[in-house]
Amino acid sequence: MLENYTATVAILCMALIVLGVLVFENARMDTMTKHRFYRTCSLLILSTLAEWAAVVLNGAPEWTRNFHGLVKSMDYIVTPISGVYFASMIWRPTNKRFHLALCVVMAVNALLALISNVTGWLFYLDQENYYHHGPLYFVYAAVYCMTLACVLLSFRAYSREFKRKNKISLYAVIMMVCLGILLQELGGWQIRTTCLSLAFGTILLFIHYSEFSQQRSDDSLSHQKILIETDALTGMSSRYAYTETLREFAQSESLPRDLVVFFIDVNGLKFINDTMGHSAGDELICGAARCITEVLGKYGRAFRTSGDEFVAVTRLDRNQIPQVRHALQTAAESWRGNIVHSLSLSIGYAAAEDHPELPIDKLVNMADKQMYESKEAYYQHVGLDRRRTAGACPSDEDA
Repeated sequence: MLENYTATVAILCMALIVLGVLVFENARMDTMTKHRFYRTCSLLILSTLAEWAAVVLNGAPEWTRNFHGLVKSMDYIVTPISGVYFASMIWRPTNKRFHLALCVVMAVNALLALISNVTGWLFYLDQENYYHHGPLYFVYAAVYCMTLACVLLSFRAYSREFKRKNKISLYAVIMMVCLGILLQELGGWQIRTTCLSLAFGTILLFIHYSEFSQQRSDDSLSHQKILIETDALTGMSSRYAYTETLREFAQSESLPRDLVVFFIDVNGLKFINDTMGHSAGDELICGAARCITEVLGKYGRAFRTSGDEFVAVTRLDRNQIPQVRHALQTAAESWRGNIVHSLSLSIGYAAAEDHPELPIDKLVNMADKQMYESKEAYYQHVGLDRRRTAGACPSDEDA
């Protein structure tokens, strides 16, 4: 029995040392958290060794009596402190009075444990050097209960950081830790499971911390990607997302036969900015984005690629293109803003079916060229020289 217990203690201490090495090598863990793990592992090793030494010395020759009392005092002192440090790995109480009360309780418990070698209050050793509970053992039991409460509070605070589905593992860990503590306290000195359960809990917490730190990192990266791929003004896909989409198509062996690229530009934006202010210009851009998303978003993905330029990469049957283009023009003509009361778009497109030999960037260039032809036709229709007026735009009625 003692040999098995000794082997278990040796493996447990080694496991805690390995855990310390893993904590040291963990690049995602901050320095303060690492130090908490180091302190907890060190205290658990010390507590485990003190408990083991007390078990080994139970009933040993008389000359070991003083040493037996010392290691038993160490066991009484370090074990609850280990529980508190275990709790502190995941929860640091902000209430200073609570922290102070905790320190006072641990100090009183330490003092009682030391003087029990003389008074026998918490424990005493009989004539045959066997350990027994003293008349004030209930004080130590109360300290144990407080330690358990700290562990429970720490898990409750820590679990708030996670979604409900990620809390099941936390509840399982705390049940294991509490079970280990209760088994030892209710089962007598033959059952030594407190340090074991705290050590396993520390190891599992490290695994949990590492796993969900990575999950938080992944969530953060996903959120950052969403921000990068979203245009801040319009909520459409950004130029970065557009570039990535073109890159994906460029890497494919051939383009889908039904791929159609639309290139859209807002007419008269500079005139609106110069005469009505940039708030009006932003409203015009957002109006264009909404029309493009409502019409072309059904068939693919739309991007804002610059100030007043948009690109939509869609999947359409060749016969649908005139209909969809007309729907976009109709949506733009129907749009009304709070500041600007009309919207005009120049639209160009290029279909992969018409140019199966062209890569995606050449299709975009063709759509861009057609868009500029449409824009020139628009300005000629309204009677303005685009180069001479530098983006002037007629009144709403003329547009």
